[in-house]
Amino acid sequence: MTHPVTPILTLVLAVTFSIAAGGTQALPNQSAAATTPANVARVYVQTAKGVNVYTTSSTGMLTLVSGSPFKNTVGLMIGTAGSHLITVGTHYIHSYAIKSTGGIGAQAAQTNSALYASGECGTTLGGTIDRTGTEAYIQQGTFDYACNGLQSFEIDATTGAFTFGGVAWSFCGTGGCAIRSPFVVAGNNGHGYTFSEAYCDNSFAAFYRDRFGVMNLDYPNITFPPPGGGMGPYYSPVSMASDNQNVPMGHMAVALQKNYEYPCGPSLPPVLASYTNDYYGNLFYNGATLKPAIYPASMAINPQGNLLAVSGPGSAGMKEGPGLQVFHFNGAKPITGYSNILTTDPINSVAWDKSNHLYATSRATNKLYVFTITPTSIKPVAGSPFTLSGPSALVVRPM
Repeated sequence: MTHPVTPILTLVLAVTFSIAAGGTQALPNQSAAATTPANVARVYVQTAKGVNVYTTSSTGMLTLVSGSPFKNTVGLMIGTAGSHLITVGTHYIHSYAIKSTGGIGAQAAQTNSALYASGECGTTLGGTIDRTGTEAYIQQGTFDYACNGLQSFEIDATTGAFTFGGVAWSFCGTGGCAIRSPFVVAGNNGHGYTFSEAYCDNSFAAFYRDRFGVMNLDYPNITFPPPGGGMGPYYSPVSMASDNQNVPMGHMAVALQKNYEYPCGPSLPPVLASYTNDYYGNLFYNGATLKPAIYPASMAINPQGNLLAVSGPGSAGMKEGPGLQVFHFNGAKPITGYSNILTTDPINSVAWDKSNHLYATSRATNKLYVFTITPTSIKPVAGSPFTLSGPSALVVRPM
């Protein structure tokens, strides 16, 4: 697979800081005292020993919820819907009741995605919960480019039960392709985006949500940065993230690479581009691009819509390595530089809460990083990074 793109701006590092030397620390396992700051989020971290659940205070202090690690879940966590935690396995989708403490209760419901349209496409490739917590969008696909699909399931707020709504599939028409990106729901909750790989080339796949909550394949207008240096305009998306804005337009950060020997030739380094998505799902490229210092395998925009976290485990053949970096996200205006590389550890998942805390897991180094980040300051939470056993999926649920 090639990853095309042209660097246009040199990253200006606006903030530098250092983490105090010393070994990592285990997370505290204690009850919150009455004098502690208000709690702002529950954090669910899937580890090799089960799911650890933490309560985050307004100062970023983490308290382990009694009963962690919870070992009753099956599959990979994809998010929360109301008072339920949702996971996906090889075929089954599961919901688990969330207790008042934040702990994980018994399984509430499950359904076999293989029994529905596009289930013949193979195992699930993950999923996404919509912004209202009422729909689960499950990606199906084979790794030989033969079949793919995006299933929609309504989630009952009371029971956690799943009701199949429909499927969008055959993203590539008569040609074969495979889904290669997590599904991203736009701020208006009316559109969604991913990208598909057709052998060497990655392309956007766009969807619109109907009145029943089902995502349907769409064909909006998607613009790209202008070609430069005499190279052809063959761009491949690498990752994307959406802000929360829903009227009149929302915004997305998209990492792109440009291929200068279409379709399977060498790629230029990845860049970050800002896009505006309108009421009809069109994506319009805005302004200049910016080259990150790490390979942008995954991204997340904070709830306030002004900071972009970029992370990744590294990429073979690219000089951009693994790590975590934060940028100023400016909506329709170009993305601008902010932090240096906050860690060079390979990062496999990243998420924000609503109180300026950024969480990142590194399965390779058994670490959970937590930072307090505003547009003017970056500070590791006391004790960060914390040592865990094989952390993978990460879900943050505001309180």
